[in-house]
Amino acid sequence: MKYRKPILFTVIAVLSCAQLLIAQSSVNRVGTTASNFLELGYDPKGIAMGDACVSTVNGLSAIYWNPAGLAFMSGNEVFFSYQPWLVGTQTYIASAGIVVPSIGTFAASVLGINYGEM
Repeated sequence: MKYRKPILFTVIAVLSCAQLLIAQSSVNRVGTTASNFLELGYDPKGIAMGDACVSTVNGLSAIYWNPAGLAFMSGNEVFFSYQPWLVGTQTYIASAGIVVPSIGTFAASVLGINYGEM
């Protein structure tokens, strides 16, 4: 009786690990990643810096790179961006931010991607 609980725990752990290995075995599904659009940049300044602007961004473009940068907005802002990429891919982003004194900053953003015909 005393050894039954550890043995049961070990069996469950081994079966759980085996299930994870089976889930990772189908590597023939190329191009099936989730949230791949997050690898694209949406701010011209950030793209020009090689997507290395996380710590230097301020203003409304921070809503994509680092939302903590919204705290440094000096006034209300609106941001629109359209970028044509390779092979017919197009990205759109629209953002708006409002600074409310003694409360903080409120911002919203809409992001769209058109991959064209596949």
